[in-house]
Amino acid sequence: MGRWITGCLSVLAILVVAKAYTGWHQARTDAPILIVEAASLIAQGKGANDLGPGRVDQLLAVQDPNFFRHNGIDLKTRGPATDGTLTQTLARPIAVASLVPGVGKVSRLTYALALDERLPKTAQLALFLDRVDMGHTPDGTWIVGFFKASELAFGRTPSELTDEEFLNLIAAMGSGAGLSTTADARVAYLGALPD
Repeated sequence: MGRWITGCLSVLAILVVAKAYTGWHQARTDAPILIVEAASLIAQGKGANDLGPGRVDQLLAVQDPNFFRHNGIDLKTRGPATDGTLTQTLARPIAVASLVPGVGKVSRLTYALALDERLPKTAQLALFLDRVDMGHTPDGTWIVGFFKASELAFGRTPSELTDEEFLNLIAAMGSGAGLSTTADARVAYLGALPD
């Protein structure tokens, strides 16, 4: 019985190490492509600095308050549009591709760590803003991307929105609900702030 347990633990340890390496290696492989993609988004005016003065802070207050201080992982962060940090959100496809529940999270964690090491925070923010789920339009069309949601909901870029309209977009991030242009955004925003 003892050998069987030892054998199972050995197999599990090998599986965890293999998954950790897979995530780390995949991030190092993806990083150059993601840097080019992020640079393109920033050049198109779809980076964090294009949100408007002080708005990155508003977004991060809800989604990932320690974004500029962590190394890709922060166990305290659980933003409405993330189930971890913004960097872990970028690692989501790695978790989906994993066939082993639970152990697959190891790949995602090592992916986030390696990605944070390779990608500047400005690149991570641009990629997050481009990939974040924003809910659906009244006709049921699913919206992906903060800038796209701003154009669809308000017909303007985020930097041109009123504070209430901007906070409405933040409240819609990751909610799965429809994007409303009339909701009380300040209440939703304040309710989403971490305690």
